[in-house]
Amino acid sequence: MTGFNDGGRWRNENCDQRKPFICYDDKVILVKENKTWKDALTYCRGHHHHDLVTITNMDDQKLVQEKVKEASTPFIWLGLRFHCFRNIWFWVCKEKISYQNSTSAGWMNDCNISGAMQAGGEHRWFQRNDTEELNFICSKGQCCLIVCQLYQYHYVKEEKNWTEAQQYCREKHTDLVTVTNMKDMKRLINISAGDQREAWIGLYDQTHGTRTWYWSQPGVEFDESETNWNTNEPNDYGGMQNCGILWNNLKWDDKSCNIPSKFLCYNESNSFQKFHLIQENKKWIEAQSYCREKHTDLISGTKQLQDEEVKNESSPGGRYTAVLMGLFRDTWRWSDGSSFSFRHGQCALTVFDDGGRWKNENCGERKPFICYDDKVILIKENKTWEDALYYCRDHHDDLVTITNMDDQRWIQEKVKEASTDYVWMGLRYACTLDFWFWVSNEVVRYKNWAKGEPMDDCDMSGAMETGGEHQWRKKKDTEKFNFICFK
Repeated sequence: MTGFNDGGRWRNENCDQRKPFICYDDKVILVKENKTWKDALTYCRGHHHHDLVTITNMDDQKLVQEKVKEASTPFIWLGLRFHCFRNIWFWVCKEKISYQNSTSAGWMNDCNISGAMQAGGEHRWFQRNDTEELNFICSKGQCCLIVCQLYQYHYVKEEKNWTEAQQYCREKHTDLVTVTNMKDMKRLINISAGDQREAWIGLYDQTHGTRTWYWSQPGVEFDESETNWNTNEPNDYGGMQNCGILWNNLKWDDKSCNIPSKFLCYNESNSFQKFHLIQENKKWIEAQSYCREKHTDLISGTKQLQDEEVKNESSPGGRYTAVLMGLFRDTWRWSDGSSFSFRHGQCALTVFDDGGRWKNENCGERKPFICYDDKVILIKENKTWEDALYYCRDHHDDLVTITNMDDQRWIQEKVKEASTDYVWMGLRYACTLDFWFWVSNEVVRYKNWAKGEPMDDCDMSGAMETGGEHQWRKKKDTEKFNFICFK
C-alpha cells in the first residue's frame, strides 16, 4: 500500500486489512479483429471508444506495447497516417509527431500507407499498406488533451463594483462573463464557491440607450428586412411595448411583456411536433422560462414562423388569435461587445441560490464576479488553409473545431469581424480516405453545410460564411481567408 503522509512510499500490509483503495481506468483497448486501417479508424470512432491510439512519448509507448503482446496479428494499427498531398505523417489526433519509434532505416513516404507497431520484438513502428487487415488499438475517452469548451469561466471571490470587476477581468482574463445559453447557465451555477450567493456578470443596461430587437432562442438573429409587422406596428404604445405577439394571419404586433398571454414554444429535438401552443396565460419572461424548461425556447425567427406546422395552426379557425413569440427588445448589452440575445437599470447579478436567475443591481455595489477566458481568436490575416493551420499550431493550438450548435453560435459571433467573406476552420477533406475530418481528433457529427454542400473533392477544406446564416462551404484550400484559431 502507499502512505500519503510518507511521500507516497509503499509498504507491506496484511491483505485482510480494511483500507481505502485506488482504482484506475484503462484508456486504451486492444481490439482483436482484423481490419484495414480505415475500417479500424471507423470502428474506434463509432464503438464507444474515441480514436485510433496516439503515442506522444516513451510512457505511452510502454503502455501500448504491453497491450499489443496479446495481439493475434504480427502488427497492430496505430492512429498514424501519411498525408499524400501534404507529404507529411500525422496522428489522426491533432498531436504533432514529436516522439518516434520507427526502424533505423526510416520510413518511405508513399500514398495509401499508415503506421503500425510490431506485436513482438522491440515493438518498433513500421509503415504498412492500409489495405492490410490487422488488429488495432483504440483510445477510450480523449486521445489528446484538448479543451472541451471554447471559453472558460473564473469565479473571483474578491468583492468589487461592476466597473472594477470589468477592469480586473479585462486585465487578467478576457472580460466579465458572457452567457449564451442554458448550458452556460449550468456552468455558471456550478462554479459558485462556498456560501456565496451572487456575483457580477458582464450584462449591463445602457441608460437611455437604444432598444434593440432580439429573438429569444440563442443563435437566431433578428433581421429587420425579414419582419412581418402589422400596419403601423410596432407602435410602442405607452413606451412600454417590448415584446412581440403573433396573430393568426402571421402578422406581428408589439405588446407589453407584463400582460399575461398564451404562447407558442419550439422544440428542436421533436421531429413529430416542433411547435407547442401553451394555453396558460403567462407574462413573457414566464413563458420564456417555461419553454426553455419543457422544450427549447419560445418560437423564434422567420424560418420557424414560416413553417407549415405554424401556418396550419394559425389558419382561419385555428386554435389561437394572438400568442406571445420569442421577440423582445431591450437596452442591455454584454461587456465584451457581443450581440448574444440570451437573458435569464443598471448592472446584472446572477443569484446562485435562485437557480442562477439574474437581477438588476446598482453598479456601485461591491460583489464577487465571474470572468471568462476566450479560447478562440480570429486572425485577420489572409492565408491558405495549410498556412492557416501551421500559423495556429505555431502561435496558438490549432484551427478551430465545431462540435455542436453552441460552438457554432460562439464562432459565428467572432467571424462577423472578419475582413474576408469566409474564414477557414479546421475542417478538411481526406481524398485518399474519402471523408471529411476535423484536424483535431473530433468526429464530424454536427454539420452546418449550406444547401448543396459539400461535394467531395480533393484539395478542399471547410470555411464558414462571415455573413448571412454563417453556413459552411467547401473552398479550394489555396484560397486566402481570415481564420479562427483555438487557443
